[in-house]
Amino acid sequence: MRVLGPCAESLLWVLLSFKGMSTESPLVIGIGGSIRNRSSIDEVDGVDREIGSSELVDRLEALEHRDIYHDDFLGEIQPFVRDLSQSGDKLITNSDALVLTALYGAKDRANIEFHKLTEYVGRDRSYANSEGEFEDIAPLRNALERADGIVLGSPVYFGDRSSLMHSFINFAAEHDLLEDKIVGTVSVGSKRNGGQETANVYALFENLNHGARIVGNGPKTCQYGGTGWGGDIGDVADDEFGLETSLGTGLRVSKVAALANVSRDLGPAETDEVVSEPLSVGVLVTRDKDGMVRSAVEKQIAAIDDDMVEFDVMDFSTEYIQACIGCDVCPTPGKVEDVSGDGKDYKCIIDDDIDADRWSEDELQHLHERLIDNEALVVAALDVDQSGIDDMYQTLLERTRYIRRDDWRLHNVPLSAFVVKPPNRSSTYPMKIMTSWMRHNTIVHEPMVHTHFDRTGDEPVDEADLDALEQYYNEQTTDTLRSFVDSAKRLRAAARLTGPDKLSYKATGYRNKILDETVAERT
Repeated sequence: MRVLGPCAESLLWVLLSFKGMSTESPLVIGIGGSIRNRSSIDEVDGVDREIGSSELVDRLEALEHRDIYHDDFLGEIQPFVRDLSQSGDKLITNSDALVLTALYGAKDRANIEFHKLTEYVGRDRSYANSEGEFEDIAPLRNALERADGIVLGSPVYFGDRSSLMHSFINFAAEHDLLEDKIVGTVSVGSKRNGGQETANVYALFENLNHGARIVGNGPKTCQYGGTGWGGDIGDVADDEFGLETSLGTGLRVSKVAALANVSRDLGPAETDEVVSEPLSVGVLVTRDKDGMVRSAVEKQIAAIDDDMVEFDVMDFSTEYIQACIGCDVCPTPGKVEDVSGDGKDYKCIIDDDIDADRWSEDELQHLHERLIDNEALVVAALDVDQSGIDDMYQTLLERTRYIRRDDWRLHNVPLSAFVVKPPNRSSTYPMKIMTSWMRHNTIVHEPMVHTHFDRTGDEPVDEADLDALEQYYNEQTTDTLRSFVDSAKRLRAAARLTGPDKLSYKATGYRNKILDETVAERT
């Protein structure tokens, strides 16, 4: 990390001198989407709706905070949710318990609020539409307008969220209440694999398309949020993995919200003062045909008139990348000097320095430094129904395993998808890129979808008309790229001001834990 000059140090003092005061701390709100405690069904066994959200937050604030890496990371939160959901009157549902656990993770860095959607919905509503179904909505809308981060919590129904949470997301989107918010999700199902991850992914992706920036649950596991297991009320209190991932979600949302808070206070001049070097944006072309994606990317880059950004287009689709061999020593201990030392920066066992006869054709070793040195990433892919596509998408993705396991080398890197597709084709690639690359602990931004018209068919086409249509469709892509670059620059400056985070990869699910004790500082 470079040393800040006197002006930047002065700015740092101004921005952070009030650190810890409520006016400077981000606000993270938890939204409870359980329909079990809705006010129209008083007779639901065991649910007492008399306990208010503010009382729950007051009780939560009194608990001693635990960090996710603490040996006793659940601290007082597990007894807290167990008491509220298992003993005496059952005052909270399973999904509320996970939202409160997430707020427990957030409360050390943020102010917190909890809002049950049932407090705002009238009796006997179907929740089929978002318009007009919320009553006395002013306090909830006000909370969303003030919020820096949001944790959405819902039970799982058929692999998706509750109808009440569905209506809430529609409502928030219609009123532009999700723009620039940091959003994470938690969900609970009655089975261990009951659709928790799909419910989280759907909600994250929709919020992404509504202007939010999304995060997962962060280290240790860095997946798609909290995934709780519990059917009867109170069951989730005994699911430590569900509580852990929910706690991590709140912690992650609060940390990124704090970073975003600082970044929002930075104008262009202040941003350039803090970091005088141009932002390096790596564009990874992973799936292409005849340079279609690369050409589209370069056209978009040409439209960004900004001396403070440099793009590095890396065309992996034309390179040979050896497939991951799934070794159990990734990153290889031989490359991690004394386990926790510096060692060699490239830490994959597929290495021609080790075995030139076997690995000399692999290009990732030689592209590693270009990839890892970027401060923002765009993953680009072609999605057309054609043969002859040069496809290195999944192979490259698998090989980035060593980067993730090397104590989260891409921590807090702003990331977006760039997908080229015809206008009549739906694409899974924006969601695929989101779900896969957020596992690197990145900050995921809105995807860019570039519309391409096929000019190779038998039907006669008017090139001028197609060019005009492409320009019309792709102006939004240019705007999204420009917004992504601006956000990435401000987040980079904010990270320089606030300093690095200490992170450690934990080999959850694996017996070989030789690298579990390594710790790295990541900006």
